[in-house]
Amino acid sequence: MADAVFALQDASGKTIHAGLVTDADGKIFIDGLKPGAYRFIETAAPFGYDLDATPIPFVIELGPTATVTVQAENELTTGSVELIKTDRDDAELLVADAVFALRTAAGELLEENLKTDADGRIRVTDLKPGDYQFIETAAPFGYDLDDTPIAFTIVKGQTETLIKTATNELSTGSVVLKKVDRHDAERVLAGAEFRLENAEGEVLQEGLTTDATGELAVSGLKPGAYRFVETKAPQHYRLDATPIAFTIVKCQEIALTVLAKNELISGSVVLTKVDANDKAVFLAGAVFELQDAAGTVIRTGLVTDGSGQIRVDDLQPGDYRFVETAAPSGYEREATSIPFTIGYSQQEAVHLTVTNRKTVDLPKENDKPKDGALLPDTGSALYNYLLIGVVLMLVGGFALRKRKAD
Repeated sequence: MADAVFALQDASGKTIHAGLVTDADGKIFIDGLKPGAYRFIETAAPFGYDLDATPIPFVIELGPTATVTVQAENELTTGSVELIKTDRDDAELLVADAVFALRTAAGELLEENLKTDADGRIRVTDLKPGDYQFIETAAPFGYDLDDTPIAFTIVKGQTETLIKTATNELSTGSVVLKKVDRHDAERVLAGAEFRLENAEGEVLQEGLTTDATGELAVSGLKPGAYRFVETKAPQHYRLDATPIAFTIVKCQEIALTVLAKNELISGSVVLTKVDANDKAVFLAGAVFELQDAAGTVIRTGLVTDGSGQIRVDDLQPGDYRFVETAAPSGYEREATSIPFTIGYSQQEAVHLTVTNRKTVDLPKENDKPKDGALLPDTGSALYNYLLIGVVLMLVGGFALRKRKAD
């Protein structure tokens, strides 16, 4: 080994020769030494090697002798390496608890279970010059394993610590959005469109559409806060643009499910109450209840206003009926229910016209005409018919009793 520098001392430690340098063959040759005890002391190591100042003694004997040969060895100077583990998306975020094995370039295992500390670092010293590799064997919590070898080389004479960096990517999660009818969760809704945003409102994906099962799925989401925003409602349903927030947590193994609801576009109905004989006369004070097709009462106490109308809004598509519970003053109650249907995506209100007939009052006792008096011209025909009927009944009854008596 060339370029090692030695001093030659006698037994008392007195330097006889200094600056003796090994040649290309790693040798130093000294002649003309008198018999006695001597020693070599290394004063400078060859490049890339550690100095070994341990004295190397030898003796020159009295009389003719062969050349004395002594041997000295040097250890290669070792180097060190530091591995720094960071988050792939945030180089300032140091990641602890990543576990590595140290191997030679040929794959020979040198050390294992090397774990990054709280500062995300692993330091290995006393590495002789050569080629090495770190291989990750266990990822930190919440991160994906990256077992791509991280190669490095300790060079001869290296004095500074070699720095290597490695990154991990956060493990991703997934979410499934399920769209259903607000009033019937068993009814799934296809064709709803959404966009996906992060917590800051940045649009990440658009045109996400629920399928025939009412679902849409998004995978590859890193831990964090997100939200779905509906951009198009399913057919016949109202758009609900209220953001649907959700969070992907670290190491999420099962897809997160969020539920979104839509309400059918509602319709309206207008009932108008009029006189049966004069439809220009609008009747206030008629009282109704509203029922569904099954007869379940939905609303009660619906009263026609001064225009003879009742208006009901926010009715879901389906079959309904009005049932009159009290007639306007002076009119007979209409006993027949009034059916109607609210259609899907109905834009215009359904209009119903319902009639009532005036109440017929029998004459009071003091209103009867005196003997021989004619019925007033102002009486109704119906009153005359009733009176004739009563007279006929009396005559018939009298004739029947007389027949029995005979």
